[in-house]
Amino acid sequence: MLSELFLFQLVLSFIFGGLVVALSLYLAERFGVKFGTALLSTPTTSLVSFLFMGITNSVEFVLQTIPPALLSLSATLIFVGIFIQFSEKLKKNTLWFSLLVWAFLAFFIIQYRDNDLQIPILIFFLVYLIINVLFKKKNAKIELDKVKQSMKLFIYRAILAGFVISMAVLLGKLFGPVWGGVFTMFPAAFSSSFFILQKDHGIEKAVAFARSLIPPYVVFVFYALAVYFSYPIFGLYLGTIISLLPTWVLAYIIYLINSRV
Repeated sequence: MLSELFLFQLVLSFIFGGLVVALSLYLAERFGVKFGTALLSTPTTSLVSFLFMGITNSVEFVLQTIPPALLSLSATLIFVGIFIQFSEKLKKNTLWFSLLVWAFLAFFIIQYRDNDLQIPILIFFLVYLIINVLFKKKNAKIELDKVKQSMKLFIYRAILAGFVISMAVLLGKLFGPVWGGVFTMFPAAFSSSFFILQKDHGIEKAVAFARSLIPPYVVFVFYALAVYFSYPIFGLYLGTIISLLPTWVLAYIIYLINSRV
């Protein structure tokens, strides 16, 4: 049975996590594609998920979520690639098909029970290399119009992201770290952005934005590994800060590189 303290922390993860992601998307679309890419390359969803899973369980529990989380990162990168590849054929159904592929991959990841990091890291960088090779050459320089902002849009995104984050915390509590790790890396921010951009500006510009997310995607695996090594030494709160600061630096460097392209 879930305690009142856990339910309170679950609600807090929903509110705080949703606000963080929604604010990131708001700033991303307000200041343009390249700046937005840098912001969406910061691990807001995984940050909140790892932190609250640590609060509601333990540091050791968080460490057990990292291997499946890394595999889930690969699935999310494939999700982006599928969205790009099938955009011309499936049009409005592209996002839902991409999410279906992610769910299919997640089903197999949930069966993974090895705490070794080597295989998930190897798989990630193999997928990362393939996706970059396949889609980097197709990367058209298309500037996105600024999305019309509204409180309704902000609340929608906050609810979507908050739901995913709180589900990661809840599933981790109920079913163990594998489920928590998988849903920690669910593409909540990406899918909501694709949906809004496709709705407001068309599939072509949504795809252009998706392509811009591929090169800096490595930041997510960097943060997950930083959490894995810093949490046991520095604890949840200081470990989160120590993991996040160099991740921001890396995201900023990637932003500078992309700004010159």
